[in-house]
Amino acid sequence: MNLRGVSVYHNVFGEGIIKQCDENYLVVSFSQGDKKFVYPDVFENFISVNDTKIAEFIHLEIDKRKRNKLKQQDITNENMTEYADSWDNIFDLNSIMEDFFPKRETLLSIKREQTDKIMEIVTRRKIEYLVHFTRIDNLTSILENGLIPVSMQQKMKIPSVHNDEQRFDSKLDCTSCSISFPNYKLFYTFREYKFPGSSWVVIVLDKDVLFSPLNITYFCQTNAAGVFPRISSAKELCTATAFENMFCNSLTTKENKVIQRASLQINDCITTDPQAEILISA
Repeated sequence: MNLRGVSVYHNVFGEGIIKQCDENYLVVSFSQGDKKFVYPDVFENFISVNDTKIAEFIHLEIDKRKRNKLKQQDITNENMTEYADSWDNIFDLNSIMEDFFPKRETLLSIKREQTDKIMEIVTRRKIEYLVHFTRIDNLTSILENGLIPVSMQQKMKIPSVHNDEQRFDSKLDCTSCSISFPNYKLFYTFREYKFPGSSWVVIVLDKDVLFSPLNITYFCQTNAAGVFPRISSAKELCTATAFENMFCNSLTTKENKVIQRASLQINDCITTDPQAEILISA
């Protein structure tokens, strides 16, 4: 069904007309200007239509995509199980995972050894704070309980809304933070496309959280999902070298474009890649 020209109502922007629509995105013209949304997801919570036939079509489209997503997930899980089973007789998978993610005591020991070097970098670069953004729905819980990783939220039965339902870095026991300034690329995507109309809060954390003897910090020079597949052990990300790499002189994008830090004209306390992050495990 062609949705172009269909009248809609948005919870925040009011009445609008669908200007463009393809398999993934929807552009709606409002009095404030054109807005782009993820299709058909936006119809679940933010946009409604009065036409019964069109509403039914969209509802069926949402259901179909959910079924396809679940089916694809089942196939992926089945393939991963078969893959693990096929290698189980050759490798001790538990041993491999322990090598990749050493015991907590081992990582804390590395942190203690590296603390002075990391502190020197923090001082030299005049880093004052870390930042973490989240939807305002979570603020009350954060003020009551602190920043709790997703895995602990589930165990403690703390209600929350998640921005990233699929954590490709698999680190649900960590809280993601940026240094000095939010990951503006991801923040923009969430605000404009994934959760339009939602209110947000940016939380500022004192730099001293890096030196707490109770947590483990993983320093990722780009987004964690892109870093973990390229390392042999998580120990590599707990060092002062990994921390300094977040401010590397040059970086290569996914499009193989080389960007020089000097050309960005950013402060010493800003990471070279805006998607660089520190994962903090409590």
